[in-house]
Amino acid sequence: MCENIRTDIKVRLLSDKKFFGPGICELLEEIGKCGSIQAACKEMGLSYSKGSHILKNLEKGLGIPMVQRWTGGSGGGGAELTEEARQMIRSYRSMVRDIESYAKEAYRKYFSDILGECAGK
Repeated sequence: MCENIRTDIKVRLLSDKKFFGPGICELLEEIGKCGSIQAACKEMGLSYSKGSHILKNLEKGLGIPMVQRWTGGSGGGGAELTEEARQMIRSYRSMVRDIESYAKEAYRKYFSDILGECAGK
């Protein structure tokens, strides 16, 4: 039983509604890998329209472009991340690591007297 006890933290950036979290970060990372919004959406099991809608809402909410897009032709269309998008990914991933680390420390601090060795993991 001990090995199954842990914290579960979901980090999201909010304004009036959530606008950046693990799913959007993953979508941006996939676009960076695939060089295509459509391919990234397919890789994640999202419809292109949903992925595109998510990106448009993100860019509108932040007021900065996250993805540079170009339409097809003989070579097909594509997309690449802007420097701002790459910085958002780096910052978000760093913040999540810090928060998860703190959550582990807090778990040990607050539960070690109750759970003993279970809280030391």
